[in-house]
Amino acid sequence: MNAIAAGLEAVTPGEPLTSAGLTMVPLLDGRTGGLGYLTLDEAIGTGSLKVTEVSESGSVPELLVLNDLGKPVLIVDGEELVGAKQNRIVNLTILVPARARIRLPVSCVEAGRWHHRSQHFGTAPRAHYAAGRAMKARAVTESYRLVGRPVSDQGAIWEDIARKSERLAACSDTSAMDVMYEQNAPELERLETDFRPAPGQVGAAFLIAGAPIGLDVFDSAATWQRLAPKLVASYGLDAVDRGLPVGVAREPRFVAQSVVDLLARVRALRVERYPSAGLGEDVRLSGPGLVGGALVVDERLVHLAVFAR
Repeated sequence: MNAIAAGLEAVTPGEPLTSAGLTMVPLLDGRTGGLGYLTLDEAIGTGSLKVTEVSESGSVPELLVLNDLGKPVLIVDGEELVGAKQNRIVNLTILVPARARIRLPVSCVEAGRWHHRSQHFGTAPRAHYAAGRAMKARAVTESYRLVGRPVSDQGAIWEDIARKSERLAACSDTSAMDVMYEQNAPELERLETDFRPAPGQVGAAFLIAGAPIGLDVFDSAATWQRLAPKLVASYGLDAVDRGLPVGVAREPRFVAQSVVDLLARVRALRVERYPSAGLGEDVRLSGPGLVGGALVVDERLVHLAVFAR
């Protein structure tokens, strides 16, 4: 059994919750275990982890992470970093080693700015929206196959943000993604309140109009609790974009069964392993209708993200 199948073996779907057109099915794991790492927000908050441009001139697809902490730091696929020369999102999940310096693969989500607002990056209370994460996951997997590096299709990301910003009437002078979240803050904050983590919740599957659009699973309920607001907002913005009415599109028992079926499909996906920029391996996943990635460290699943194509 591979690490992903083993990590999902103990995961069971909980009761579906629906709010503002988005359905969340908690993914529960009764096992307990302490965190061996800090999250990005925690680490930057200590002042002992810094994220900067790679040089004074900068490089759009890479940032520099300097971790002076005695613990690894988990940086999750899609998390947004703000400041420096332009806002970026992380291309894939990475566990930065303790007392290490690494280059972080990123994509720009602010096409109209290339000048310093700050020396160091800060964190944002959001991640890239789920449809964009899906598109990025496909591009990163193709880039690994072609050139051996986790590079996104930057032009496609800018174009996708521009289209979504126009639909949501959330444009800005620098074409920044964050304006969409700020203008839809009331709806996204309601989702965060309605989808508070349940005991033992290590992740969630999300559905719009009864169809699964993606899932995120971690190795710890504590990690989900800390990352849930960002990831709920990620899926929530797509629900806002669809303009769907509040309500469950299908009966809860059918929703739960669709998630059981989704987990079975995830276990059967094609697996490709690549060395991570940090600890462990970056595992790329692909198959009929699904695409995603996972971080596996010492044959333990740390984070899994899979999206409907």
